[in-house]
Amino acid sequence: MQRAELLYAIALIVALLLNGIAIAGSAPLRELLAPLRDVRLLLAALLVDVVVLPVAVIGTSLLLRLDDGTRVGLIIIMAASTGPIGMALVRILRAEIPVAVSIIALFSASNLVTVPFIMWLLIPEALHVPTDAVVRTLLLLVILPLLTGWTVRVMSLRVGVTPERYGRAIARVASASTLTLLGALTIAAFIDLEGLRVFLTSRALLTIPAGLIATYLAVRLISADARRRVALWIVLNARAAGLSLTIVALHLSDAPGVRAAVLGYAGLTQVLPILIARTLQRRWLPAAAASR
Repeated sequence: MQRAELLYAIALIVALLLNGIAIAGSAPLRELLAPLRDVRLLLAALLVDVVVLPVAVIGTSLLLRLDDGTRVGLIIIMAASTGPIGMALVRILRAEIPVAVSIIALFSASNLVTVPFIMWLLIPEALHVPTDAVVRTLLLLVILPLLTGWTVRVMSLRVGVTPERYGRAIARVASASTLTLLGALTIAAFIDLEGLRVFLTSRALLTIPAGLIATYLAVRLISADARRRVALWIVLNARAAGLSLTIVALHLSDAPGVRAAVLGYAGLTQVLPILIARTLQRRWLPAAAASR
């Protein structure tokens, strides 16, 4: 099992490094920062991401009196803002992709602040992780890949790489990141299969509808545009499972129930919104339906 744990940790780290490069390299920096011009949208999305959703999920876990391990797993997945899989999910639903890409890039960078702060504030002292250790992890796995992606993009354009060739290379990096992350998640599920089963058959499962409903109500207040609502709802619920699991693997690998909670919550909240949105697509995405 130690070999599986090592392979799992390595796969997570490689997936995150490749993902950061793919996100930052997918568009010019000015496009990724475009939401800064829409201050209201950005602040509203940030409020939902770091306040509304965590309060709904963690508050529900407290009401249900879940065990410390499960609650810590939920705290970590709530602290880690939206993950890159959100882009793929938004693309599947033909929602507003530029908003999704921009928010994911910006919120990935904001994890440098939100993750250590929320963990420091809410995780029980017995399972507490030193803030400096979390910050070092985030610098290595989030900020450095983003900076690398932006640098690679600028240098590629300067040396004359065609946009088509560069786009194909970035698409390969993104695909490699996705496949590596899926492999890591599969390994993690088998490592902690019993813990995952317990999470999915316990009261902890009620935290998922609490989060989905809270974000749904919040995004209805943020925007009147159906395609933007779906993009925001999908992105905000597609938490950074890879980052969360890496933090667990590096700093809380011996804590029971933590990894299973991250896997269970992240997995279902990335599948259920797609199924729900597909079912209600005629109502939510009239423009997309009309364009087919």
